[in-house]
Amino acid sequence: MYTSRNMREYLLSTNEFNEPATVKASDATGLTLVRLLLLMPGTNPSHPAMGVGLTKYRFMTENDLPTLKTNIEDQIRTYLPLSLTENVVVNLKIKPSKYLLITIIVNNIEYVFDTEDTDIPIQLSDITIRNNN
Repeated sequence: MYTSRNMREYLLSTNEFNEPATVKASDATGLTLVRLLLLMPGTNPSHPAMGVGLTKYRFMTENDLPTLKTNIEDQIRTYLPLSLTENVVVNLKIKPSKYLLITIIVNNIEYVFDTEDTDIPIQLSDITIRNNN
């Protein structure tokens, strides 16, 4: 069975042994989630519907949150491994500063992406990962 524990994502760099650099387990799941959130639909020719395109939601109101939440949930169900999508909770909140706070819980691991604290380009360190077990 495929779990977040054996998930692996490749980075666009190499490690100290000149091998492709990877992140594993919950870090890999977090990186995959951020990539899915930022990817603009139509970017991947093999999967043209893939991606939330979060940057197009730059100016949002509370009324826009249900549409964005549904889009994120659909993308996760479609593009993450089935065993990871059984227990997914997506929470969105517009902070008083007007920035978006995204919390995604996958199999009791909480991934928090605060758009206010994020620099461009996005780094794995921009995601707060909390194990809720």
